Amino acid sequence: MLNPSQAEDRNNDTQINIARRIKEEDGEIENLIVWMGANNCLGTVTGLKIDETGDDPPGPNSKHTLWTPKAFEAEYRELANQIDTIGATHVYVATIPHVTIPPITRGIMKNRGRLPNNRRYFDYYTHFFIKDKRLDPDKDSHLTKDDAEKIDNYIDQYNEFIRRQADIKGWAVVDTCRLLDLLAERRNHGSPKI
Repeated sequence: MLNPSQAEDRNNDTQINIARRIKEEDGEIENLIVWMGANNCLGTVTGLKIDETGDDPPGPNSKHTLWTPKAFEAEYRELANQIDTIGATHVYVATIPHVTIPPITRGIMKNRGRLPNNRRYFDYYTHFFIKDKRLDPDKDSHLTKDDAEKIDNYIDQYNEFIRRQADIKGWAVVDTCRLLDLLAERRNHGSPKI
């Protein structure tokens, strides 16, 4: 995506470098859309395990699947400062969706029934292709309800930091987290809120 022609002089390009180059070559960037941060927690649902960072960002190609809110804030603060150097007229930043909402995992109750009306989280989260009756928690990889709550809590803290940065910088927030939460059919007990 950053270097489709695999040009030698572009091997170290980043999205920020490319945006700066576009501004230098083409002039003003009117609208800049920034949707970063999902990879700081996405590995929890693709790998069905939590491997948490410390308080410092772990750097590129980290094997950690969940960044602590402090590590996320440090990295996002640096990103926000870099975005400022681009000088776009309008900046739109998106929040990070709760990773248990998109259909990467499947929520399953211990009794294999529906999510009770008084609950927001299933007992287990496993691969999307494992059906309720086929899940064997002793053999199949999965996250627990407590794991899912912890991940979502971290994402809520990430999103709060994104909103604070947007307020400070004068950016618009696109709340993709809230939108996907409202659209989640199973978590909303068969009645999406939109």
